[in-house]
Amino acid sequence: KNMTTERILVIDDEESLRFTFQAFLEDAGYRVETAETLENAEQHLAETAYDLIFLDIMLGQRSGLELLRLIHARHITTPVIMITGAPEVDTAAEAVRFAYDYIPKPVFQKTLLRVTERALRYKALLDQRERYRSHLDAIFRSAKEGLLLVNRDLEVLECNESVRRLFCQGTQKQLVNLNALPEDCSKVFLELVTQVVATEEAAELPRFDFCCHPGHVKR
Repeated sequence: KNMTTERILVIDDEESLRFTFQAFLEDAGYRVETAETLENAEQHLAETAYDLIFLDIMLGQRSGLELLRLIHARHITTPVIMITGAPEVDTAAEAVRFAYDYIPKPVFQKTLLRVTERALRYKALLDQRERYRSHLDAIFRSAKEGLLLVNRDLEVLECNESVRRLFCQGTQKQLVNLNALPEDCSKVFLELVTQVVATEEAAELPRFDFCCHPGHVKR
């Protein structure tokens, strides 16, 4: 079967489980790597970006939760599915808090593939959202025009430096809500934004560019 581009890391100290997971997942077309210790797993994570991680809650004398906390602290967005034999209440609570999901042993092929497909769809949504955010950040950073992103309550979700200079000049206040704009700000501007939010249709204000001719500069 043709391999997909998704990469999966299976972390478990039981060789039989690593072999079984790898066989099931590779048979379904996924690229799979395995690790048997926390140290080995950390090395894999430092070298490769994975789309999904299966992590045993017990790794010999160590706890898989140590690695789960590390993944969370490093802001790694890869979904983690915990594998557990007999989940205790406290352990399961922490696993659910930091992990995408957890599955009990024994793990059957049908269950494994179903959970894998669901987690990879979730990862694809995260990646799509991150690409959109990065694209939006790039636009906001590079545009000379003022760019403003608001919700229906006119709360400012994002604005670029041009907007901050226009509305926050001389103050330490952050632009949080357009209804709280300084009194001397243009009412026409606020009315236009309100119209766009209400109709969800683009609108324009006339643009004025001012310049001073060099010949008219006083010396």
